[in-house]
Amino acid sequence: MPAMQPVTNFVDGVVVHQGDLNNLGTNINTLCQQSTGKTAAAAASSKPITQVDLNATQSVPDGTLALVSWHVASTSITDTIWVASTPTVITVVTPGWYAIDIQICWASAAQTNRVVGIMVNGTTPTSNSIGEIDAANGSVVGLFKHRCTAYAHLSQGATIYAYVVQVSGGAVNLNPSSVSFPGTFMSVRWDAP
Repeated sequence: MPAMQPVTNFVDGVVVHQGDLNNLGTNINTLCQQSTGKTAAAAASSKPITQVDLNATQSVPDGTLALVSWHVASTSITDTIWVASTPTVITVVTPGWYAIDIQICWASAAQTNRVVGIMVNGTTPTSNSIGEIDAANGSVVGLFKHRCTAYAHLSQGATIYAYVVQVSGGAVNLNPSSVSFPGTFMSVRWDAP
């Protein structure tokens, strides 16, 4: 991480040197990188953040891992890290520490197990999962929501996936906000270099 350079105190009658002026530019870029992950030259004034949502139900088959296929980015500031042409993946543009939060809104169904998780750089939970939560056994009458969070240092180009698994004897839907507010969503926020 770049370090701040000392700046000479400027007093009337002292000649400003080119090196002192260069330090001002370096310090501005350093401050921007520490607060937003970008340099001032990139014209970034806010941290990279996105929230992706379902805007229609997604059917999850019984006993099979399913990647959540997002429909829309309701928030996307600074970086475009989600694109509709690859709806199951978020790709990191600015490296650094990321807070990742997913909420799944399940439809009502008999069930024995429901899992929600977050994977990075692959889609095999045993080697790529960085967060997972397992719901209790039993039947669910009405909507059922649960959340999973993770915090990870991610490189540029890292990929983030949300996954679900359910065992109920049949398919179960993930619900969007139009069915139950708030519905199924994932937020990804850059925190620090």
